[in-house]
Amino acid sequence: MHRRRGKEDLSKCRTVARLLCDASPRPFNQDLAMTRAFAPLAAALALLVIAAPASAEPFALFVYETPSDFAARNDPARAQAYWAGFAALSEQMNAAGIVRGGGPLAEPSLGATVSVRDARAISAPVDGYGEALSGWFVIEVADRAEAEAWAARVPAASTARIEVRPILDIPMAGGMAR
Repeated sequence: MHRRRGKEDLSKCRTVARLLCDASPRPFNQDLAMTRAFAPLAAALALLVIAAPASAEPFALFVYETPSDFAARNDPARAQAYWAGFAALSEQMNAAGIVRGGGPLAEPSLGATVSVRDARAISAPVDGYGEALSGWFVIEVADRAEAEAWAARVPAASTARIEVRPILDIPMAGGMAR
């Protein structure tokens, strides 16, 4: 599923590190000590890129939770267990090298719904919700089945739902946006 780093990948890392060092501005490039100091950082960055799964696809995992789930975040009796579940999942995702971003969202009462009508922006509070978006992850995995397997590990999956969606490449001026 995920490729291992071999001699070829390490060679690629060294090449990337060399290219990054050689492409630096002249004063920096002329200072051999600084260039040598920068090489390990460049190699580490290259390893992060190479460590991604072979033919990985990006997916968003949208976490929806109930009012009870949101209440658990601040309840002294439940908050530690609530956040520990997400911390453990984040550690697993980081160890697998698949997580590319994500974060929790504040409760819906702190948000707003914005729509445009007659060329005017209208803002209204979010209220009367059952399940609401509470957070998200961006992961890169081999396929949708693997993304769904990771979604099933999200602590909120046992009380609410996790939406899995592929992230599209769209043509943008100056390159692709993802």
